[in-house]
Amino acid sequence: MMLNQTSRKQVERVLPEFRRLWPTPQAFINANPLAVADVCRSLGFATRRTDNMMKMTHLYLAGPWQHARDLPGIGEYGARSWEIFCQGIIGDEAPKDHALTDYWRWYVQHQPVNA
Repeated sequence: MMLNQTSRKQVERVLPEFRRLWPTPQAFINANPLAVADVCRSLGFATRRTDNMMKMTHLYLAGPWQHARDLPGIGEYGARSWEIFCQGIIGDEAPKDHALTDYWRWYVQHQPVNA
């Protein structure tokens, strides 16, 4: 959600502080929304971004959910990232995101050929 409507470079500047303050979903769910918005302010849409992250985290912790797409605010990038990095599902088609596509191509090229 941090990457919605902003660049990876901007998120990389915010993420260390975010992770320091809220290292787990359980810690984040108890965060003061004003503090979250303050940390995320430079990304734009701080209030909306905070609200969406809080809603997603509540549902993530409450479960049950089957796929990342079941959670609010998770779009194509988030869903494919979850499939690739959490589920180990690479898929037959390259993702639409540049960074994910780079990883997908590297992964596909480095897999042993099945005999």
